[in-house]
Amino acid sequence: MSRSRGSRPPEDLERLAHLVEAAWAVDGNAERAIRFAVASAGTLPQPGSGRTDALFDALATVAAADLTAARVLEAHTDALAILQQAPGGTAEAVAALPGAGGEGPSSWG
Repeated sequence: MSRSRGSRPPEDLERLAHLVEAAWAVDGNAERAIRFAVASAGTLPQPGSGRTDALFDALATVAAADLTAARVLEAHTDALAILQQAPGGTAEAVAALPGAGGEGPSSWG
């Protein structure tokens, strides 16, 4: 049985539910938005991965909960995709950022 275009598998819906719940907690606060983006970016399809529709769906869903969270998440996701293209990939590129050393990959050096 094939899924109709636009339908989401249950794991995508569950992931989106977690993102929305976390986005609500941002409540327009920039520092919380950065923490949200760092924690959530790995759950989204990477820009340029061929899943733009899923990425945009997720960002739009997050934006409906908290626009600040969505704007920071989009920028962070884009930055990680750019860093992934750097020699050595994300880990080395992030480690080279001033002030780096936090948990997980981050573009917020």
